[in-house]
Amino acid sequence: MTIIHDRQAAEPATASSYGAMPDTDGANFYEEDFNLGRALRRCLSPEEFAHAERILSEAGAVAGGELNRLAMIADKNPPQLVQFDRRGQRLDRIEKHPAYREMERIAFERFALAAVSHRDGVLGWPGRMPPLMKYALSYVLIQAEFGLFCPINMPIGLHHPAPFA
Repeated sequence: MTIIHDRQAAEPATASSYGAMPDTDGANFYEEDFNLGRALRRCLSPEEFAHAERILSEAGAVAGGELNRLAMIADKNPPQLVQFDRRGQRLDRIEKHPAYREMERIAFERFALAAVSHRDGVLGWPGRMPPLMKYALSYVLIQAEFGLFCPINMPIGLHHPAPFA
């Protein structure tokens, strides 16, 4: 039989004593994930890895700061399906909160996630960014809001369709 001693029993309950997630605002989501860096170091050339570190470190800081704060707002204001206009005409459109739109803008404009798969020299990368690096970049960015994963990764699927027959 295992006996568990609760050393915190005499202390008031806190969020951490319930196993709640820690506040990650301000963390660098790339630098906190040392396994990602280790994996990339094994798969990229030393020159590519040095370039990747610069991009991913910037993305990690944005994800842990600006994107994290926008995600907190977007989570409280989920997308809404608008089926009809005021006159009853069918619309079937999704309205997203401006915070969600800003997160998409950061991914597509600042980090060029659609362009890195289709153009040479994006974010200073020599040639086209390899898919591994593009997915590492999107992985770091979505740590703030997983709901961004589909919209920011769909463009690479259009360029590199799955090899299903």
